[in-house]
Amino acid sequence: MNYELELNRLGLTIQQPWAELILRGVKTLEVRSVSTPPKSVYLYTSRKLSSLPDALRACEQYEVEIETLPCGMVVGKVDITSSRPATADDLTATCLTDPDLLADHYVWELTNPERLKSPVPATYKPFGMWFYPFQRKGD
Repeated sequence: MNYELELNRLGLTIQQPWAELILRGVKTLEVRSVSTPPKSVYLYTSRKLSSLPDALRACEQYEVEIETLPCGMVVGKVDITSSRPATADDLTATCLTDPDLLADHYVWELTNPERLKSPVPATYKPFGMWFYPFQRKGD
């Protein structure tokens, strides 16, 4: 999908292949150590690929060629519609197999994934999980 970039939209830093699986609509829950209110965010792929064995398993299962995925780029946007404590029932939607990875964590429900026509480098690099990829906060 091609759309004009929104300067005021937050970016969420996420490793590949998780970002690709979100954009495909396969991964509908993101696991994090904190809760978050609903918001619409850009997906920014970190420069480092996920080292979790489940990441490689998911690539095989969904025929994702991990070595071709863009890293260090804004690749799309997604809506975070809710946040709640994770349960073992969330494993499939998180693309994980180990329930211990969900312990004491939250899941964020992800809806309306939209892929950018082409990945775009962020004007401002992330410092942590949240950042504004196309403007400095307060600009």
